[in-house]
Amino acid sequence: MPTRIIDHREDDLAERFEHLQEEAERFSDLPIRTAFDEYFTDIRGTFEAIDSRRSDVEANPDNEALYQRYLSKVISAEADISDLELVLTHLDLFTHHRERWSDRIQHVEEICEELTDAIGLSVTCFPVIRENYALLPLLDDEFYVIFVPRGRDIVPTTPILAHEVAHALLDQRSSRSREFSQRFGELRRQMDSDRTERDFHGNWIHWYDELFCDVAGFFAFGPSYVCAQLHHLLSQNPYFIQRDVGVEDEFLHPPDALRVEVITDLADEYLPEELQDPLEGIRAEYSQHLQCYEESKRPFYEEWADDELVEAVISDAASVNHQLDELCDHIQNGANPSTVPEFEYRLKANRYWLDEI
Repeated sequence: MPTRIIDHREDDLAERFEHLQEEAERFSDLPIRTAFDEYFTDIRGTFEAIDSRRSDVEANPDNEALYQRYLSKVISAEADISDLELVLTHLDLFTHHRERWSDRIQHVEEICEELTDAIGLSVTCFPVIRENYALLPLLDDEFYVIFVPRGRDIVPTTPILAHEVAHALLDQRSSRSREFSQRFGELRRQMDSDRTERDFHGNWIHWYDELFCDVAGFFAFGPSYVCAQLHHLLSQNPYFIQRDVGVEDEFLHPPDALRVEVITDLADEYLPEELQDPLEGIRAEYSQHLQCYEESKRPFYEEWADDELVEAVISDAASVNHQLDELCDHIQNGANPSTVPEFEYRLKANRYWLDEI
């Protein structure tokens, strides 16, 4: 056994773990602090297993299998400690940004609370200022860091937060519907080559999540979600589909054109006519944008953007439609956002966009 190397690694891990526990105490005012304790207990158990396996190795220094078992526990402890160190890094950013941009961070916290209540989620989101929107899990399925862009008026892009928060809802779902899985399997079997089948599978395992979250975002914000996304999804290749998908392609999104088709179809189906009419202008403009790139559409686009698959995703996400009708009533009645606190930020976003267009 390479004793000096291993001694150094064990000492380093012990010091990192001690420091980790001390650092966690700085966040005693946050609900996530108590969630650390279970992880700390597990890591202590791993250290005990390391000691036991090291004793086995020292008693049998020529047994390579015992050494490998021992080292696997050392690596496991390091991975667990690294994960918690990353959590602390995000919490450090949150507390720093809460001091630096207090109004913006508080605004996002309140929006996330409104959204999690509306969707029926028991999660806490810690906002961090970054270059764009994203949601990352911190501990279990209860605590998340949510990235929000700097330097922008938060109200116009508020609806996009609903898309990100919906990713936490997906984390709590055990599987996709039978209808989706059956149609997905049928289409995979129809692909003309193994490569095409792999790419179709590699894209749609991500497309499902993103389209699900778009549907959830629409049901949460109604017309303002359509407006925000039509402004947000402006790219030079709205029909782009990734080919030669590899393990490094972790965050594949559906083509912008498909996402817009989904949310505008939802608007046609679920919004009252009075709230559909103001969207006609911006929808027509986006159609002009798509026409400029029509020639970039790949021959297989329509086959991959399968209507039955899309309908299955919409059906799976329909369970989050708790409050759309009530939201539309408030919008149509001109409700003052401050008098309807459970809809405050969603009403502000709709007031902004419906006045803007």
